[in-house]
Amino acid sequence: MTAAPSAQTSSGSPVLAAWLALLPPVLGLGLLGLAGWPGLRRLPAAALWVLGFYALSQMVPALLAPDPGLALAGATVRTGLMGGLIGLGAWLGSGRGLAPLGLGLLAVYATALYGAVSHPQDIYITRLTHPYMTSTTLGLAGTLGVWLALFSSHEPGTDPAGEQPSAPAFPWLAWLSAPAWRLLLGLSGALIILASGSRGALLAAIIGAAAGSVQQRSRLGAAAIALLGALGAAGVWLGERLGISALARFSDTSSSGRDLVWGTTAEVIQTYPLGGVGSYGLGRFLQLPQPCQLWPDASGVAPPCPDWMSDLTARIGSPWLIAHNGFLQQLAETGPLGTAGLMTLLGLVIYAAWHSREALLIAVVAGLLVATVNDNLLLVPSPFFAEVFWLAAGAALYRLGREPAAFASPAPLRVGLLGAGAAALLAFPVWATPQMTQAAAPPEAPRLMFLDAPATIAPDSSSKTYAVTAQFQGPDGSYRAVLSSCQDTCVPVSSAVVRIKAGQSDFVDLPARLRPDARQTLSLRLYAAAGRSNAPLLGEHRWEVSQ
Repeated sequence: MTAAPSAQTSSGSPVLAAWLALLPPVLGLGLLGLAGWPGLRRLPAAALWVLGFYALSQMVPALLAPDPGLALAGATVRTGLMGGLIGLGAWLGSGRGLAPLGLGLLAVYATALYGAVSHPQDIYITRLTHPYMTSTTLGLAGTLGVWLALFSSHEPGTDPAGEQPSAPAFPWLAWLSAPAWRLLLGLSGALIILASGSRGALLAAIIGAAAGSVQQRSRLGAAAIALLGALGAAGVWLGERLGISALARFSDTSSSGRDLVWGTTAEVIQTYPLGGVGSYGLGRFLQLPQPCQLWPDASGVAPPCPDWMSDLTARIGSPWLIAHNGFLQQLAETGPLGTAGLMTLLGLVIYAAWHSREALLIAVVAGLLVATVNDNLLLVPSPFFAEVFWLAAGAALYRLGREPAAFASPAPLRVGLLGAGAAALLAFPVWATPQMTQAAAPPEAPRLMFLDAPATIAPDSSSKTYAVTAQFQGPDGSYRAVLSSCQDTCVPVSSAVVRIKAGQSDFVDLPARLRPDARQTLSLRLYAAAGRSNAPLLGEHRWEVSQ
């Protein structure tokens, strides 16, 4: 396969089916979705107007970003890929068209499980891994398998307009709806979710299954929800008693460091409130800049990059570092206008998914949106999940255009309310992050008692550890100390739990790697209630470090 299908391709094309089947196991294949733009002609005019507003809302803020040229290029790529995927979804025209994804998902499951069986001792100490996927990505692969198993054969048997029976998108792959295949895919997906230890994937699976079951009034979906909940509870029980870390994670309510990323993103938003930093630009502010190096030679030495490559990597940064929240990511990269454009589009997608009366489309849209609260599953390109979301969105928008009364007078109001609801859901970190809420500190707060931190570093110390030792005194309790490196915004470089007993803490070490800058500001912040995402800031101490 060398190209993605175009709008002139039959919906039953082997090329399109092969692309969908290969999408989960083959990284980068989602980029071929750019060829799907002709499929946008199948969408209703109202949907095209909303897509046009979304595109404009991304381009205008790019002109106000710190690097307008790079921001405009990023906005063009992201908008173009989203439009192409929506066009491909419109060409599929139904959730049934997503069935070939199950083949690729099963290949991913088999690869991960083979690695686990090859190293059985790791099952007790690590989450399920994959050669090129994170544990969270594996969990989402399991989630999609569960949804396909539940709803791939539960689509309505008539065209949205009620005119004629609708045929499967790929008639020659009808066996993908067979009960035996769906049972294998669903049970394998549930096992992968548990072994991955991904709390977000389990929540997405339950929410998506619930949304699809409500629309279809499916007893099978209700049973699956109960089974997933029971498996999660049993997993926690087994994890705690057998010491299996992946299963024990399901009882962990901490933010796993996401609150630090939310706080850093909040500072970026406050520094660039109008136009943001540009699409794919947030990663530059979430990671310390590192010297650009080429591949190591035979002796193991990595030579430095040429000047032009160093300048390019410094401009691009790390585009795959995300805010772990869709709302904050959009606000930081495209400002209020870009965020309004995305929320409007999401409102229309939710409205279309519900009116599609297809449980699979509803499950994908609802489940992945909920998981975007603590991750960002809408950014393209992705390993596969964002592509699936926009494919489902395109299919739902196509079906919406087939309903004569879909855009009756209350529709714009409902779309707006759904967009506002999506914004309220995704904006959870706005009221859970101290930098955004300015949570008040208690009247009696711990204070810094001792600090050992060098004021100078060697010029070549960017690859060495900068050692900070601190001690605090105050009310007994558990706190968290965060060391950050600051220029325009601050990036956390180290954190540690501080436990104060009898009015005084032990010495706390915060080793860190610093920016390779001639001069920078370091910030040591103390937060209340270690592990809570909305813990108030109790105090801050800053000092200068120079080479």
